[in-house]
Amino acid sequence: MEALELVAFYEEAEQAPSVRMRLLQTRDALARFGVRLTVRPDLSRQKWYYGLRRGAPLKTWFRWRRLARTAIREAAVSGAWILNHRLCRFSPFVAALYSEARRRRVPIVFDIDDAVYLRDKWASRGRRLAAALLEPNMSPFIFRRSTCVLAATNAIADRARLWNRRVRIIHTPVDTERFCPARNRVPPGNADKLVLGYAGNVFSHADDLRCILPVLDDLSRRLPSVTFRLAYTGNSAVLEEFRTRLTGRITLDFLEQIPYEDMPAFYNSLDFNLVPLLDEPFNHARCSTKLTEAMACGVPCVASPVGFHCEAVDPGVNGFLAEATPEWIECITQTVRHPDRWAAMGRAARRKVQTHYAIEAVCRKEAEFLLELAESRRRAGTQ
Repeated sequence: MEALELVAFYEEAEQAPSVRMRLLQTRDALARFGVRLTVRPDLSRQKWYYGLRRGAPLKTWFRWRRLARTAIREAAVSGAWILNHRLCRFSPFVAALYSEARRRRVPIVFDIDDAVYLRDKWASRGRRLAAALLEPNMSPFIFRRSTCVLAATNAIADRARLWNRRVRIIHTPVDTERFCPARNRVPPGNADKLVLGYAGNVFSHADDLRCILPVLDDLSRRLPSVTFRLAYTGNSAVLEEFRTRLTGRITLDFLEQIPYEDMPAFYNSLDFNLVPLLDEPFNHARCSTKLTEAMACGVPCVASPVGFHCEAVDPGVNGFLAEATPEWIECITQTVRHPDRWAAMGRAARRKVQTHYAIEAVCRKEAEFLLELAESRRRAGTQ
């Protein structure tokens, strides 16, 4: 079977977690399985309507259309496919990319790992109006016109299947060589000193984070020493709520903007990783990399039974699913008093990630799907 060339376009900066995890870190593994991925420069800081400010909207418009048409012409000559990573809002580039690809019969793979097809619930009313006018959501069109869809979660796949029958669930992979258990890990002993943690954006996850406030408050009365370690980006009033309610009762350790390279050390400093999520459409589509990264480090997780969590966590085996506050407290207190059980859950968590979410496992599945699809297109004479 011939190797497949993929040229990826995306709208975020290279440092964005989505780009790093689904594109940059998968290139070598995909190449070993017969898919050569080339990642083109990002489009994030070059919005088409920026030309309006300079009084040159038409010049900017046609420049982006030329860029898209050139990319499709090059792909048609080389026999490459286009990979569209999360580009689903209107722009001259996206519109031209799909129209030219259809004319030249160049396949486009739509890779999506978040609920970008839903309205941005965190934007102000003014920003929502501006987005609706300048960058309307084209997700139904993108789903329908793409050759196939790579969806990170079941919720995204269900949405994509409304318009496209070639949908495959490709989870966001975890680098299990980077995220691995520390050699000097010590199980929590008799709950004398308990370290709980959370990692994420506190602006977009403020309501989710508030779910564990009563949990920490209750644990501060039950256990002699509790530390809550928060690795966060963004800014939110929820941080002050935590300080006001918990200062003096538990130890708060807020760590802002931890580099990606230091995240394994953060997870390995925890006894439990907490992953609360409210039961809402946005959260059902999340791929929860903070859950799988901690599991890869052998850290038991307590998570809400929402979306991807229900697939990754086997309750009582490699972690816990908890909804009400008493459930969270019981999961933590009962496990922390049995170090052997805690250690066994950590080992089971890492095995689950190595089997299903490691880079090699995910890229093998993705490459097999794309190569089979390419071969079927060759047989049908569509390329």
